[in-house]
Amino acid sequence: MPEIEIKEEKLSGGVLVIGSLIWEKSEVRNAWRRESLDLKQHQLISLPIRYGRISSTRNCTYTMVFSSECTVQENLGTGVFIPFSINPIEFKQLEIQAKRMINAEFNKVKNLEFLDWDWGAMGISINPLAVAKDSLKSPLVDLFLKNWSKKYSKSFNPDDYKVGEEKQIISEQGILLIDWPNLPENIDFVIATVIKPQLKNYPSAKNIADRMLVNEYDEYFKENRKEGISTFQDSEIKQLLNKGLT
Repeated sequence: MPEIEIKEEKLSGGVLVIGSLIWEKSEVRNAWRRESLDLKQHQLISLPIRYGRISSTRNCTYTMVFSSECTVQENLGTGVFIPFSINPIEFKQLEIQAKRMINAEFNKVKNLEFLDWDWGAMGISINPLAVAKDSLKSPLVDLFLKNWSKKYSKSFNPDDYKVGEEKQIISEQGILLIDWPNLPENIDFVIATVIKPQLKNYPSAKNIADRMLVNEYDEYFKENRKEGISTFQDSEIKQLLNKGLT
């Protein structure tokens, strides 16, 4: 059977942001936002996110993770989508964009060989319209995903990115297992940072608020809310913080 000729070698994409990448000011993060993203076109979207990892760089308070427990409507949170400043792009450009995002996560240039590391990984989600059998983009999407899956280390384990018996949120191929968000039809894919929770159980709203109060750090929570980033627990967390501060 002759190979399918792929006339178009580019797809349009962007990033999903669920935390400080959108608001924290640093040289590396400022440069990433300025050079890689079209910030004017950002929009809020529903995502399965929650506070679920204790971060040593945030005074040991909880930070955001993707969670399959939050895929039901009542547990959905809100994150940010931002398209790349240059679209469409080839796979080599996607790889560059992914590594720039990793640098932004670390707040320094890392030059990692793979798309996963000790506490996280990059995940990709594809627009269902682009993978439909009658889509002219389908062969190219398959090629992108094949190349993407080769960029993970042998130690990459999707089970590290979930808590307890919940379903995986990222596949062995690095695909982010979420419903496609309500994005423009011309966006073919998004990438996002998937973080290892490293917890036996997800925290309650009280657990989250208590850590902020005891450790005297609520910047992450407040700055997220300023950007519209929130979880199903936010209202209760806010009430508990207000009570604790009075």
